[in-house]
Amino acid sequence: MVKNLYFLLSNRYICEDVSKYQFMILSFSVENFRSLRDLQVLDLEARPLQAGHPGLAANVVRVGERHDVLKSKVIYGANASGKSNLLMAVSFFNFAVTLTWNPESIILPLAEPFATDPVTSKAPSFFELRLLAERTLYRYGFMVSPEGEIVSEWLFGTPGKKEVPYFVRDEDGIRVSATHLKTVRKLLAAFDDERKFVSEKSLLLSVLGHFKNDEVKSVYDTISRMRIINGALATELDDETIRQLLDEEEGQKIRDLLRRADIEFGELRSARGRQGAGLPSNDRVTLMGDVIKDRKLNLFVRPKNLPEGNSFGFPIEAHLSKGTIKLIQMAGSIIKALERGDCLIIDEFETRMHTKLSQAIIRMFNSADSNPNNAQLIVATHDTNLLSSLLMRRDQISFVEKDRDGASLVYSLADVRGVRDGAPYEKDYLSGKYGGVPTINAL
Repeated sequence: MVKNLYFLLSNRYICEDVSKYQFMILSFSVENFRSLRDLQVLDLEARPLQAGHPGLAANVVRVGERHDVLKSKVIYGANASGKSNLLMAVSFFNFAVTLTWNPESIILPLAEPFATDPVTSKAPSFFELRLLAERTLYRYGFMVSPEGEIVSEWLFGTPGKKEVPYFVRDEDGIRVSATHLKTVRKLLAAFDDERKFVSEKSLLLSVLGHFKNDEVKSVYDTISRMRIINGALATELDDETIRQLLDEEEGQKIRDLLRRADIEFGELRSARGRQGAGLPSNDRVTLMGDVIKDRKLNLFVRPKNLPEGNSFGFPIEAHLSKGTIKLIQMAGSIIKALERGDCLIIDEFETRMHTKLSQAIIRMFNSADSNPNNAQLIVATHDTNLLSSLLMRRDQISFVEKDRDGASLVYSLADVRGVRDGAPYEKDYLSGKYGGVPTINAL
């Protein structure tokens, strides 16, 4: 049943030890992006606080000698407070790094600055990630203009006790460390104009990562393996999830996870670019009014008691509930993150999901048994049942709210003064004690 869901991977699917290749996110910073006007930080480093419950010790992992890192983070705030904008900033950062190796990419112009201020509307947007990769601390970031051009870019590392520059890019050009990026330095030196190697609309890290440069591989891989899901839109399966479902090993893992959540369905069949006889066209409308677009792979469920004459089955989105589809869509990403030690980010986490299921997924990531490779989970949600001192530490809970100017502010429950460990977080949050709740007038 659901309450046992987080034990699912404790006995099966634990892959080989990857501790020496540990990838973990320490913090993400953003400034001048949509409603995030001032510098805001989503912090995943654990604070030196006494957790209210001894069972929460597993929620933190020690990486190296100095860093205690949170395995999960929940973000709360009123509607239109900026929660989605914060996760959208992470998504933009991820896409910029993985896709702008192509100067024709349309990603960079999507960096919308804070528009209601005449100064910020013309200023660049700032993005920076602090991460641990193969036991080295890195700080990578960039600034992009409203027109979609790279203003600056930097990569710093701490291979020893002090932080040193690996590369710095600004209006004066690109300066590369001869110690840490020898091949990159030689590569750039081969061009009479470095803009022939990386354009003003491309990130240097994106170009180097695309061409599989070993010297930046650990940083590039950490960022590229971040997976962002919009839970409100996860009502249709993508091609990657369908391929996982049809794979004998991966599909069984997803079915096992769903079975623990008391969900089972029949045999699956697929078709490439066509539908079974008597079924609607690929661009079809369900009874709930959703348009389901064509995919490279179309998936059908064949229930055990399928009527005679229908040997193919029913389109999966028409046969299963939207909540089940969402869980299937997330299940592949959850399993992959837990196996690889990746960072999974989900907006609208609670949409169409029972609160016990949401709690179970959080426990899976917090548990040392089901999460041996220290994967991280970041979710934005309105499900206040997750606000429990038995489930989350204070530094695992963040809030987003807007000030009088409409600018979003991000802060942790650990920053709120007077909150004791073991306090009734849910009750106090709903009463407005922590902020981040809507002001409701009589309707």
